[in-house]
Amino acid sequence: MDYQKIYDQIVIRARSENRKKKQGIYYENHHILPRGLGGSDIDENLVLLTAREHYICHRLLVEIYVGNSTLAYALWMMVHSKTKFQQRDYKISSREYERHRIMHAENVSKNQSGENSSFYGVHRYGEDSYRWGMTHTEETKLKISITKTGVTMSVEVREAISKGHSGEKSIWFDVHRYGEDNPNFGHLWTEEMKLRDKEIMLNKEDIICPYCGVSGHPSIMKRWHFDNCKMNPNREKKLLFKCDWCDYTSENEVNIRRRHNDKCKENPDRIITIYECEFCGFTSTEKGHITNHKRFCELNPEGKARPIITCEYCGLQSTNQANMTRFHGDKCPSPNNPLNEQV
Repeated sequence: MDYQKIYDQIVIRARSENRKKKQGIYYENHHILPRGLGGSDIDENLVLLTAREHYICHRLLVEIYVGNSTLAYALWMMVHSKTKFQQRDYKISSREYERHRIMHAENVSKNQSGENSSFYGVHRYGEDSYRWGMTHTEETKLKISITKTGVTMSVEVREAISKGHSGEKSIWFDVHRYGEDNPNFGHLWTEEMKLRDKEIMLNKEDIICPYCGVSGHPSIMKRWHFDNCKMNPNREKKLLFKCDWCDYTSENEVNIRRRHNDKCKENPDRIITIYECEFCGFTSTEKGHITNHKRFCELNPEGKARPIITCEYCGLQSTNQANMTRFHGDKCPSPNNPLNEQV
């Protein structure tokens, strides 16, 4: 069928009738050469068509310019939507609607996949995010809270999300964010933030795993115990990842990739990278260790002095804040601690 000939005949007939709007017949403006193909808004490129003629012309254009996504989208919009100013009384069959819908879906998939996607290679973190600096109103927060309260994802949904963000599909795959590469590098917590987090941590009571009897902080216990406890007889067996060179196995693929395989000590072709502190000569195979070491290195003229923390109950002093928080303070076993259960 000669689609171009039919298209030209409709345009020529419409022009010959010297049509005008608002004279009892509904007409729509149509670009003879579509704007997507370089057409302009000049009078010579415009013609008045009835709604039915307009639809037929766009169907013909899709057949004339096969594969043109702009024309396919224009036709889909004529089928799918209309404004309050448009009087489109034509009706299409379900089969015709399905054809247009499939054509539109294929064009969207083609134009928004891989390098054609508007988000290809775009990492919207921090200030690059379009929501940077925006906050929800209290009313919006309440609506979100009400909507999410009591809603739980099914096992299938959780597995699908995990599968879609595991291994090479993860945005963090093979990304090492130490030192200046870390988005939080140079960001310091205020004293108010430290006190707030400390209060939250201290107010959470330790919980006990019903399978092994170990007690600890809720966040740690829920991750490694309860349903995930190794003593749980009903624990779901997870896939074990094995090192290519030694007998080490782990349920976490990251552990294998980070410490084993190419980096395994049993690998005869292992390449060892030694990182060295430029101030004191301290060496390590972990870049993160050196980065943290240089911040507090005694020979670094711009280094920071590690603060000395003193337990208020037993007087023990240490620069290791993690150990002091874990074993001293309110958890100090000293008889001077009023919170000690032995007193």
